[in-house]
Amino acid sequence: MKKTTLFIAALALSLSASAQFAFSVSPGLQLSGTQFGYKVQKFVPYIGIQMFMAKGEMIDKGTQNDPETGEIESFEDTYSAKISMILPTIGLKYFFLESNKLKAYANANFSKLILGGKIEDSTDPLNEADDMFQDIVKNTKVSAFQVGFGTEYFFDNNFSLGGEFGLNMVSFKSENEYQAIVTDPVTFEDYEVTNKNLFSAKFNPTYAKISLNFYFGKE
Repeated sequence: MKKTTLFIAALALSLSASAQFAFSVSPGLQLSGTQFGYKVQKFVPYIGIQMFMAKGEMIDKGTQNDPETGEIESFEDTYSAKISMILPTIGLKYFFLESNKLKAYANANFSKLILGGKIEDSTDPLNEADDMFQDIVKNTKVSAFQVGFGTEYFFDNNFSLGGEFGLNMVSFKSENEYQAIVTDPVTFEDYEVTNKNLFSAKFNPTYAKISLNFYFGKE
């Protein structure tokens, strides 16, 4: 056990001696992303994240007749919604070809979408709209696997400009439960049952991106 521990420690020290901390930014018109990794020789294991958040509010106010008394009253109803999408990623980049300052690489990563948010409706004391939204969030699963090839032009050992093209493999699954009434054909009694609605889909769009890559430390 001690020998194994010493071997792992020695291996980690030898790799870190020639490793660089890697930071990449990929600007885009839709979703922009960032990656943090560690360049060890030709390998760059990394983690990344993309985020999208939105918030909206609708206010309806004016004068109306009270539905119970019929008297004139002023009212103000609000409906607000928040939604967040966080896409954490884990991946590996491998530089397989080098030509002067130009390096070609292969890239593969896996991502899983985390959905969140809240809906508030002042006209509904039970806030059933938010309950329905939370059920959708809970029962929706989205994951993606990405493979691509690219090149980086190294202006020096600490900075490069890269371009990448590849394929996204996105898997979408959603499950929804709902109540229904069925009638026994013999006794003619009504029963409440729970049914499920299952939906799944797969998408395979291509992608292209430009990245700014920073490497800290000596190679």
